[in-house]
Amino acid sequence: MKNNKLSEEQILEIKDRISKGESVADLAQEFKVSGRVIYYHIGKSGSKKTNELAMARLERENQALKLVLAETMLELDKEKKLKLQNALKNI
Repeated sequence: MKNNKLSEEQILEIKDRISKGESVADLAQEFKVSGRVIYYHIGKSGSKKTNELAMARLERENQALKLVLAETMLELDKEKKLKLQNALKNI
């Protein structure tokens, strides 16, 4: 993560790829800069774009949390069915 300088073309490419859902961490590694450098350039472009990026990040996080919740609910449902089956065997 040595090089803190990005060309205008690289900055535009990074912003475009972030808006399509790529993570800042992955892009920082690819372009050999820190995530801080990328966030700096995103912040310079104006608040509307930054808000869109924040919203996209929140939407991805929300989807991930929904998936965790669904998996947990399925696991609990399996445990409940297993307990019911065991209870019925003992009758």
